[in-house]
Amino acid sequence: MPSNTVFERSLGRRFAVIVLVALTGLVAFGWFVDRIILEQEGTAVADEMQAMLDSSARSVTAWLDDRRTYLTILVRAKRLREGVEEALRNRSAVPMLRDALASFAVPFNLANGALVDEKGVIRVDIDDNASTGHLLPANLMPYLARAWKGTPCITPPMCTEVGTSGTASMFAMAAVNDAAGRPLVVLVLTIDPKVFSALLDQTRPGTSGESEAFDRDGRMLNESRFLEQIIAAGVLPEGTTTTILTLDLRNPGVDIRTGKRSTLPVKAQPLTRMVASAIEGGRGVDVDGFYDYRGVRCVGAWTWIAPYDFGLAVKMDYSEAFSTLGTVRKLFVSVFGLLVVAVLAVMGWSYVGASQQHKLAEAQLKAEKLGQYTLVRKLGEGGMGEVYLGHHALLRRATAIKIMRSASAEDDRKRFEREVQLGCRLSNPNTIAIFDFGHTVDGRFYYAMEYLDGMDLATVVGKYGALPPARVIHLLAQVCGSLAEAHDMHLIHRDIKPENIMVCLRGGVPDLVKVLDFGLVKSLDASSPRVTVSTTICGTPAFIAPEAVQGRTIDARADLYSVAAVGYFLLTGVVLFERATVMDTLMAQISDPPRSFIDYGVSVPPDLSAVIMRGLSKTPEDRQQCARALRDELLACACAAEWTENNARAWWAGHASTATEGGPLEEKAIAVATPAGGALPTL
Repeated sequence: MPSNTVFERSLGRRFAVIVLVALTGLVAFGWFVDRIILEQEGTAVADEMQAMLDSSARSVTAWLDDRRTYLTILVRAKRLREGVEEALRNRSAVPMLRDALASFAVPFNLANGALVDEKGVIRVDIDDNASTGHLLPANLMPYLARAWKGTPCITPPMCTEVGTSGTASMFAMAAVNDAAGRPLVVLVLTIDPKVFSALLDQTRPGTSGESEAFDRDGRMLNESRFLEQIIAAGVLPEGTTTTILTLDLRNPGVDIRTGKRSTLPVKAQPLTRMVASAIEGGRGVDVDGFYDYRGVRCVGAWTWIAPYDFGLAVKMDYSEAFSTLGTVRKLFVSVFGLLVVAVLAVMGWSYVGASQQHKLAEAQLKAEKLGQYTLVRKLGEGGMGEVYLGHHALLRRATAIKIMRSASAEDDRKRFEREVQLGCRLSNPNTIAIFDFGHTVDGRFYYAMEYLDGMDLATVVGKYGALPPARVIHLLAQVCGSLAEAHDMHLIHRDIKPENIMVCLRGGVPDLVKVLDFGLVKSLDASSPRVTVSTTICGTPAFIAPEAVQGRTIDARADLYSVAAVGYFLLTGVVLFERATVMDTLMAQISDPPRSFIDYGVSVPPDLSAVIMRGLSKTPEDRQQCARALRDELLACACAAEWTENNARAWWAGHASTATEGGPLEEKAIAVATPAGGALPTL
């Protein structure tokens, strides 16, 4: 029996691993929850930014549309047309024209109005004739052409010499037609850009949000909320007290609020993300964060107002937009910390309880026998139980005894008993035999099975390389014999692999095969009771049948695919498909053809190669249809008789010492079934 000290060390290591896994899981869970919170907060901020942008865009476009509509009505008025015609004939009639405009051109600044011909020549300066005969600035000519063709237009703020020299203005243009509908001149009126700017000031979310209008050069068309801050930082040209057409919306690369200045000239600095995207015609929202003209991280939304040829954006400092996130995170960290402490406390209590329970179980096992079995020492442990070497009191037979770890897990107990019941029904000499079962004093389930001496096929190939074809036939034929009995009883194994096939020197018979691990066995009998229902893929990726990977209903032919895959491994020394990930391996089982034996430089007789490749068919209907058929095809191969009992005895005589290095043969290997789907390690 293992000592309490050994157990406590083992339990301590297991507990440390569990704690590490639990903490890792909790941290991963915390990170995941934080990502969800951030994503939801980001979605809320994005929706808020988009809503404010849409509101600002509707407000601005409605304001501009109203003025364009008003302008259209204005130029169609008979009184205005007559006043224009008179002013063109007689300069002295200009005051009368101005009076006519003043009566209904309320939204416009008449002090800077003009009548302009198709070529851009100012025919009449409505103010004082100072600009009469001059040409309109070049940047107004595209708008003039549109107006002359009958499309009234409103320009964004721009700098011209019309009106007060060097200042920014917005212009309204529409053609005045004669009685026959032909354009006489284009009426050019101005709009104070500060009115436009004030309209945008209405959309200023929070304490750091603002709306930005900008032209195709990235120049700001309205007044910045941070004018004083910008002036103090020396960003604007000397003597300038407005950001309208004087501030380039570029990222300086430094936070100007700290007093730092960019080392790059203004024109060398990149446009802010919003401006660059909008100029290209883009429309979007950014809540991950970008840097504005102050070098401050912001969030925002933007679009291009195509009918009026300017961009519009709404932004807010990132820190303010996500201010509630910090509070939520602090609360979450507090709750998360309490959860971690609680988990550690529960695990600590579980550790103490498990240790005490083991000490009690050890004392009971020492004081009592398990029925007729005396425990000698612990051999290993699996997913649900521990395995001991034991002796039958009367038969004096070495036996492997598996004891369930806990008496309280009802589902595990039922699964354990089911494993025993299924195993007891199998009596083929190539299937591991189960002798007895019962319960310990503390209610734990146990069962006794034959104690095997030998090696699993994975160990054989790992130590000695690929096997000769005749020996492969000899071994696989015995596997088929074990499976044939199980299939006749409507049971399929579902995890045939080299680790679950032991080759033994037993009862004087060399190369005797024992099929292990019927823990994953599945009953095809519809009336068979089921402990649990699971959609998990059962089996080992390198040996699982394609239909099992695809989640289709499987039958005995899935086991035959696995047998063929084991044969492929024994003949080549490599598994059928070995990919970088488990998922890649599973996908290869579905779609990739097996490589030929020639690719590995292995000489396999054509008849044996054909049997193996048929067994590896992706479609069950193309394989052998039962285990006996596969065994018959294997034994019908020309080389089947080449591996004799004398060959087997000679092999074991030459390899038994290295195979059992470190102790007697009967104490070197044990195979037990584990419901988790894998044999216990060789001991």
